[in-house]
Amino acid sequence: EHAAQAHRRRTRSAVEVSTSGLPMDVSLPTKIAIYRIIQEALQNAWRHADGKEQRVSAVVRTGAVVIEVSDGGPGFDVGTIGDSEHHLGLVGMRERVESLGGEFRIESEPARGTQVIASLPLRPTEENHG
Repeated sequence: EHAAQAHRRRTRSAVEVSTSGLPMDVSLPTKIAIYRIIQEALQNAWRHADGKEQRVSAVVRTGAVVIEVSDGGPGFDVGTIGDSEHHLGLVGMRERVESLGGEFRIESEPARGTQVIASLPLRPTEENHG
């Protein structure tokens, strides 16, 4: 929510946020990763989708926090990502998630918007508190 609020203040754009069952005692590296992923994905949505239909969802599923950031913009061919300097933000998000043992993917097609999905594992104690 804090990352979305900061984005709203900075861009004066609407961001829908939905959260459910999030634990309070998530490790600091996971909290930082979640914040940075939301921040970068919303910035991308603002830059490439004119902030259209920006949404953030955070839920706990099978021992992981799943973050989804989506927009209703023009989308793109995900096959073009690679290590291009035009996609350093996406590459950085992937590296951050995978360094914590998580999974990262992007779903997008031209004219269909974009969805950034990050799944970050919780330690057993994180899963049952909050």
